[in-house]
Amino acid sequence: TDYYRTIIGMAGEFQTWNWEAAYSYIKSESVERGVDGFPNSRRIQEAIDNESWNPFEPSQNSQASLDYIETTTTRVGKSTNKSADVTFSGPIFEIGGGDVMLAVKAEYREEAISDNPDDQFLRGDVFGTEATQANGERDSKSVAAEFAIPVMDELEIQLAVRYENYSDFGTTTDPKISFLWAPMENLSFRGSYGTAFRAPSLHQLGLGRTDESPNLVDTVRCNAVDLGCQPAEYTAVFAGNPDLGPEESSSYNLGVIFEVTEVLDFTLDYYSYDIENIIDSDTQFVFTNFGNDSTVVERIPTANPSDPGEVVRVYDSFQNIGDLETSGIDLDVGYRLETGMGDLRFGFIMNYV
Repeated sequence: TDYYRTIIGMAGEFQTWNWEAAYSYIKSESVERGVDGFPNSRRIQEAIDNESWNPFEPSQNSQASLDYIETTTTRVGKSTNKSADVTFSGPIFEIGGGDVMLAVKAEYREEAISDNPDDQFLRGDVFGTEATQANGERDSKSVAAEFAIPVMDELEIQLAVRYENYSDFGTTTDPKISFLWAPMENLSFRGSYGTAFRAPSLHQLGLGRTDESPNLVDTVRCNAVDLGCQPAEYTAVFAGNPDLGPEESSSYNLGVIFEVTEVLDFTLDYYSYDIENIIDSDTQFVFTNFGNDSTVVERIPTANPSDPGEVVRVYDSFQNIGDLETSGIDLDVGYRLETGMGDLRFGFIMNYV
């Protein structure tokens, strides 16, 4: 494996504003070779058929027959990531609590991956192993802005928004608002609300085909003619899904920071996350919900119009099928004990989910 990472950056000032600009290039290339002990199943069958190799009497097999069934494998992978960004930050005007600060950032990114095993893997000729191709690329553009607003000496509010445009699934806009209020020197309250997203990976979008053998229940046929009601092994063809959408989430948190004494302090935070369209794979879900769709579940036709037919194979892929809601409380307590030998610091951290 060869890995390269290069970053070039510049920074400067323009009157009361700061600016930064950077370009990064990352590349990883790998070649994996199997050079000893990999049998080619097609050649094994040929050697059995022409009786040059006997799987039941190893002592009778010549070195030439062993050399014939053994094979060398190769797998070549490559990934690249290029990005350029520029950021400007500085004060825009003054209010009662101080300067209102603004940061603006623009970014452009290109990503690409490829994972290509040789044809023996793809044909299933390498006995006891499997390998899939994965190929994909995309570019994205984003613009973000963030305001820090000192409403009063005791209260600061932050407002932020980020817009992104992906070449493979479209656009998204995500805002965030947060505050920090300190009514006393030893007491502060904080909170935030925002939305976010996670783009599908290039692996999930561009994974090549592979054959699997999951145990499934044919609920469609079971409900129709009372057949296929018990779990059985089916052939499933799994591949990436270029039509995946992003995972999206909203979250908020509220917290308090309290310095009880000079030696005792704690923070207490409540948080809540709501995540939608989680990317996952569930062959039984696809089988049950699309069992009558011939493009998803291939069946053998029958003379009985009520019988959807025996399953030949199921075509499966990653889907946006999951949701998750979670909330919890974080508690962090710190205590400092002063002694003649020095200070001892104690901490207690608890998270309830």
